[in-house]
This record gives sequence, C-alpha cells and structure tokens, in this order.
Amino acid sequence: MIMAQILESDLHYRGPRGYSNYELAVQNGYIGTEEQWLEEQKQGAFQNYKADFDREYGNRVNTFDGHVEDKTDEALDILDNEIAKVTNGQIELDPNAEIIQARSGFTTLGKTLKQKIYHFANVAEMKACTNLVDGDVVQTLGYYEEDDGGSATYKIVDDNTLVDDKGSVHDLTNGLKAKLMAKSTINVKQFGAKGDGTNDDTTFINNALNFASEYSLDLIFSGGNYLISDTLNVLGAQNLNRPSICIKGVERESCKITANNTMGEMLLVSSKGNYTISVNLSNLHLYGNNMAEKGIAFDKSTSECSFTDIKIQECTTHGFYSINNFYLNRLNKVVVYQCPNGIYIPGGINTSINLQDCYCYGCTNAYRVGGIYCNLINCCADGSATNTVFNITGFRGSLIGCGSEAYRAEKMFIAGNRTYATIVGAYTWGNDTNEDAIHIDAGNGVLVFIGGYILGDRNEQDTIMPRKTF
Repeated sequence: MIMAQILESDLHYRGPRGYSNYELAVQNGYIGTEEQWLEEQKQGAFQNYKADFDREYGNRVNTFDGHVEDKTDEALDILDNEIAKVTNGQIELDPNAEIIQARSGFTTLGKTLKQKIYHFANVAEMKACTNLVDGDVVQTLGYYEEDDGGSATYKIVDDNTLVDDKGSVHDLTNGLKAKLMAKSTINVKQFGAKGDGTNDDTTFINNALNFASEYSLDLIFSGGNYLISDTLNVLGAQNLNRPSICIKGVERESCKITANNTMGEMLLVSSKGNYTISVNLSNLHLYGNNMAEKGIAFDKSTSECSFTDIKIQECTTHGFYSINNFYLNRLNKVVVYQCPNGIYIPGGINTSINLQDCYCYGCTNAYRVGGIYCNLINCCADGSATNTVFNITGFRGSLIGCGSEAYRAEKMFIAGNRTYATIVGAYTWGNDTNEDAIHIDAGNGVLVFIGGYILGDRNEQDTIMPRKTF
C-alpha cells in the first residue's frame, strides 16, 4: 500500500554523506540487525499514524502489519489522492500534518498531505522533473553538482509573474516555477556563480546582489576566484527604515573577484534612490588585473556603511574612490596594492569618517581624505608612494599612530585651505635622495604635531618631533 511504500523508501534513504538511517542508529547505540530495526521503525511509525488517523477518521483503520488497509472508500480516496505521488525525488512528510504524523527515532515522516518534499542532486534535475505540482517543496544538494556550495530549498508555485533569474526563480519543464526559499542569508553559488577562475560569473553575482538588496539579506561568497567582465552593482538601502545589506566572503584571501575585461568600477555602491545607506562589505579581495579603473566606487551620497578586511589590487586609477558626500562611514583593514591612487575620499560633504588599520602599498598617492570630525588611526603606506602619502586638504580631525616607510615620496603630509588637523605619534621616513622633497607642506592649513618621529634616512637617523604648529 502507499503508506508502506513511502515509509519503506524513507527508511532505506541515504543522506548526502552516504549513511543510511540504520547506520545512523547503530552509531547512536542501537544493537540489532537491520531487519529488526526496520520492523521496529515500521511498527512504531504505523502506531503513531494509527492514533492520528483514528482521531481524524473515527477508528476506521484496522490493521498495521506493514501496510494500511481501510474499510471505507473515503479513507482510501484520501490516501490515494493526497500522498500517492512518488516520483524521481525522495518524499518526506511535513511534521505539521493535519491527518498523519508517522515518526521514528531517526526519521520524520510527517507532512501536510498536499505538500511533498523532493530531493534532487542539482538544479537541472529539478527543472527536468515533470511530476512537481504547485505547493511541493524541493531541496537540491548543489547547483551544478552535489556539494558545490549551491544547495537550496525551493517552493513550487504556479505564478507566471515570476521571472527566471537562475537563482531566486527557475522555470520548470512543466511550466511551473521553483521559487527560492531564503530566510536571512543567500550564497552567490545558489545563483549559479562558480568561482572557478574560468567561467564568467558577472550575471549570476549581479542577480544575487539584486535579490539580496530587495529582501535585505546577507550575501555570502564561498571560497573561489570569481571572474567578472563588467561592474558588480551593490544596491544599498534608501532610507533608515530598511535593514542593511551585508556582503561578505568567508575569508579575504580565499574569496577573490577578478576583472577579466575592461570596466570602470569593479564594485559600484549605489541605490535606487537619491542616496545610499547601510552597505557592509567584508572579507573580499578585488583584483583589478590592470583592466578595471577602480576597485570600489560610489555614485551617490553615501552614509552609515562599513568596509572591513577588503583588499584592492592593481586597478588602473583608484583603489577606493568617492567624490560624493560621504559621512558616518567606516573603513577598517582596507588595503590597496599597486593602484596609482589608494584611498581617495576628498569630499563633497564628508563628516565623521573613520579609517583604521588601513594600508597602501605601491600607490603613487596613498591617501586623499577630506572632511570634518574625521579620524585616521594606525593607517600607513609603504613601497613606491613617490608623490604624496597623506593629502589631508580640507581635513578637520586627527591622525593617530599613522606613518609611512615610503622614503621616496615627494611629500609626506599636505594640508591646505580649511585644514585643521592634529597628528599624534606619526612615524615617517624622509626622502634622503631628493633635496627638493617636502616632508610637511601645511600650506594655508594648521597642523599640530604631538610627538612622533621623522627618520632622515633608512638608517633611522631619528628626528624627534616636539609639539609644533605649522
């Protein structure tokens, strides 16, 4: 009978790791043969089923010796019509059953009878199945293949308004749609991104970014090298009433995004409104490959965003770039390698910007930061910063514990109009080969130095800086 077939199928089902339910039972202390265990599970499950079915249908089921027999046409119709579809996928039953809750110690067979749960190895198998109906639930073990990071759960729906984006919605062979069931987090690999360093992942990642933005979800990059041929568009919130969007890799050096075509920006932070709020990026390596002009850029006023543990490398003009209003934002451990301009935030209206533990290497101009109520803490530069290290024209705030070993820089500090900065504990090397190099160019601004060192050359011939105003 149908119920017995479903139970037998479930008891013999092997999970993704290859263990049967009996093997799991043995690992948890069961002593006995597989045949004994199967019989015990059947009896226990059917006894539970009997109690629930009797309460619903008035004690009309009278035998439970491995199958269900019922003396009424009504009950047979319910069993045949409601739980009879056993197809490619493995059926499970929902624990919130209205009619049946058949359970065992290691497997749950409950289900609202009109809803089935199917298991497929990948999305292609799900799409090819013609037996799925509206209301079914599908679990895939991967996107292209099992354990590739793209496993997901879908609800089968009959809704022609949904558009197939290869991630949140899939068109099925039978004309229905598979709709992604996402709670708080999605993964780019659920949208088809491979991260194999060979295939172009641009469209898949942008589809995931759009979906994450629309529903305020966290977007995860699994380890890999994701090739992109065009800009990735990160859409933040438009108002304070929406949650932030968080985009994060599992670990910076293992989550690489590589430009493989000429483009303006690798990541463009924007929104659908007039300004952008609440974007959080972390644990990503953006490799411009000397094909992208900028690593991260902004096209609107931006506030209340954070950028943590980000590496930007080999862009042709700028690493981190904003010329619009930029306020209440935080950069922590943002490192820029071999970009002509490292971190470039001259303003607009820049207010309450905080840069901490940032680093620029091999950048002709390392830092260009302006704004009021701003702080640079433990920020440094190294390598071939041959022009300016800290250009803080228009900056009103503090530099604390900042420094540079860019000993070929033409200028270490540049100030100018509307610059009022306190520089505490700076540790810098002077240019010992160019007598025209200017270590500190205060211009019309005011710089207050408290402590710190200027090293005259790489042999560390120290000059102690007392409190001094320029």
